[in-house]
Amino acid sequence: MDVHVKFADVRSHTGVATNFYFIDHPRPEWIRNLQRVPYRGFHIIRDPRDIIVSGYFSHLYSHPLQTDEYKQWRVALAAAPSIEEGLLLELNHAEDNLSRIASWRYDNPNVYETRFENLIADPHRIFVEAFRFMGLKVPRFGLPTLASRFLEHRILSRGKKPISRRLCLPQMALARILKRHSFIRNTNGRKQGQENVTHHYRKGVAGDWRNYFTPRVTKEFKQRYGDLLIELGYESSHDW
Repeated sequence: MDVHVKFADVRSHTGVATNFYFIDHPRPEWIRNLQRVPYRGFHIIRDPRDIIVSGYFSHLYSHPLQTDEYKQWRVALAAAPSIEEGLLLELNHAEDNLSRIASWRYDNPNVYETRFENLIADPHRIFVEAFRFMGLKVPRFGLPTLASRFLEHRILSRGKKPISRRLCLPQMALARILKRHSFIRNTNGRKQGQENVTHHYRKGVAGDWRNYFTPRVTKEFKQRYGDLLIELGYESSHDW
């Protein structure tokens, strides 16, 4: 799986810089390296079975072909004689990504953990909780600060006593942002659950693996990642 790291260095009028990382597939060792500095973040957990299905259709149809590796992978998936065979190929291809999920520290007190299911069910509530966890003020009303538009959290110092300036992103402003980036907006009116396999925003629901996992794919997944599903709380046993 690919790893995209977007880095932003936001510098305020005071000259204080704050760094932000947006990581599609975070590696646990990257987070361990942050232990030397104060940090807060949030992390989204997704059912690994949905990751396989989503990855298959994305790599086959809609994922940007930035490298020759992606181009070759699309050719390989297109040559698969069936979706079942394609999912088995994707299962092998996702090994590195799933190993990172298995080694992630889910009890990190500096990271707000939530599930993809919760995010799509109530994105407003989840983002309010996550932003508050990171120190961003999210009142019901008020004017947003310029810095909060970049999700900046500044730590200013006066002498030896650090002072936290809580920046403001009102919930009404957050609601407008979420609406602008919603599934229905990104798909020109298609509702969540209405599938378009060639679109990068294919379906927008959780649990879609049930529609594509055959007995053969299920057996292979259980053998390799059945314990991971139990550890993540998606299953209580291998009997699913």
